[in-house]
Amino acid sequence: MDTEPYVDHNPQIAGVIVFVTSFLGIIANGIVVFWVCSLPSMQTSFGRMTRSQATADFLHDWSFFLYMAPMLTFNLKSWNSHDISSICGHLLLIFYDACNACHFFMALNRTCAIFFPIQYPHIFSHRNVTIMNTFCWLSAIVPSIWTYRIADCRFYYLDAIWGYTFDDNPLCGKIGWYYDFIKSVTTILIIGVLDLVTFIKCRIHGAQLVAKITDAQARAKRRSEIHYATQVCLQGCIFILELFSFFLFVNYVDSKMAKFALTTIAWISVHALDGMITIYFNKEFRAIIRRKRDISATHSVGQKATHSSSQN
Repeated sequence: MDTEPYVDHNPQIAGVIVFVTSFLGIIANGIVVFWVCSLPSMQTSFGRMTRSQATADFLHDWSFFLYMAPMLTFNLKSWNSHDISSICGHLLLIFYDACNACHFFMALNRTCAIFFPIQYPHIFSHRNVTIMNTFCWLSAIVPSIWTYRIADCRFYYLDAIWGYTFDDNPLCGKIGWYYDFIKSVTTILIIGVLDLVTFIKCRIHGAQLVAKITDAQARAKRRSEIHYATQVCLQGCIFILELFSFFLFVNYVDSKMAKFALTTIAWISVHALDGMITIYFNKEFRAIIRRKRDISATHSVGQKATHSSSQN
């Protein structure tokens, strides 16, 4: 008698989960890209880097939405061949690496703004930011052509876990561990160190200004520092957790659905949450949400008042 849970035999459930999770990521990161392109206040070096990073997140979740979600939901066996799925897997790794590289330069941007305010406009000039964004994408694309296409290593879909894995050979094992896992963890740790140093500098500088500003200004500055620390901490934690989940935690579960959750869903979710965190903690984005909420509330009150007067 088959004792495995029902969900472990139902790819349609997995497909719906991928549809919903990736769709949320598409919406969140699509909003970030749209607002960054639309807001004059975001036409800065940091805004342009945010747009590049959100674009990588958007394309990552869009790839899952277009390929893996329908493949699982409609049980399209012809789509999950090694050759076809490895092409999508290659693209996913490019978008993931580009996102990490963008996060690194964004952390560097924050650090330079605090430690080198005079040199900052030159370091992050329009031309230099263009070079940095280009580097983020080229550094993700060019090495991957050798590692995932020329070398004997493919990152392909494995139906046994409803997720992606590396080819089972010595070279691919080294590429997956060192080029993907170790490189990503190292990048995220460097980002964490940069953000920690920046936060400490902000706190020291803030303490020196406390005596010179009003209580309201001090509270506003404190809220800004808390938002900054919370944002970078959350983004760092979710990326680290996703890496450990994908490479390590998955080895301690047997259920197909559990493996799916610790690999595929964790990977989609980290990019969806990246966009949501950006929206929640960015003051310009929060201001847009408040304005839209106020307009909606005013419109609703106006409609009720009109309806009431018409009844009288």
